[in-house]
Amino acid sequence: MAALIESQDMQRFLDGEYVMPVAKITPTDSTDAEGPKEVPNLAYISWRRSDRLLYGWITGTLSKEVLGIVVGLTTSREVWDALEEAYAQDSQEKEFNLTKAMTTLRKGNDSLTEYLRKFKAICDELAAMGKPIPDKTKAFWVLQGLGQGYENFVTTMLKPPVPPYQEVDQWKPKQEERKWLQQIQLKRKRFLSRKRFLSRQWN
Repeated sequence: MAALIESQDMQRFLDGEYVMPVAKITPTDSTDAEGPKEVPNLAYISWRRSDRLLYGWITGTLSKEVLGIVVGLTTSREVWDALEEAYAQDSQEKEFNLTKAMTTLRKGNDSLTEYLRKFKAICDELAAMGKPIPDKTKAFWVLQGLGQGYENFVTTMLKPPVPPYQEVDQWKPKQEERKWLQQIQLKRKRFLSRKRFLSRQWN
């Protein structure tokens, strides 16, 4: 839509540069026995025609739900301003929700690869909105979300200077393998403990 408006040089209607002319004027030579006489302003007629065309372009792209926002508005600029305000509020709410999701995301039972994929998806969505997260801030929060089993690793990584987020992919495989080995070792310890317990029961 923005490209179409610019191609027709009609953005002036939306930014306030092309102000609506008065609907009627009184020419200096339009006097009669009753005094000055108002006549339609040709500049207003031309402006109105173009503005109605632009109004139709904009509202024609809106869903029924969004049309409710612009009911009662009569000029393209009024519609445009109302939409900008509405979408700005939605954008702020979305930014808040995504930022909250980033700072509260936890690895939990996900694999490290899946956890990092989810974290990156949130950061990418914020960047696409024009709200990129600083690199070291991302590194801080992605480390905070690792949780149980990564305490020593996180403590080491968070010692100043905090590493760049890009380094995540460098330590990911090593950490995943280490975690897997720890789980295997834990399972084996439990197996041996149970085996010793059963052995004592039979003796």
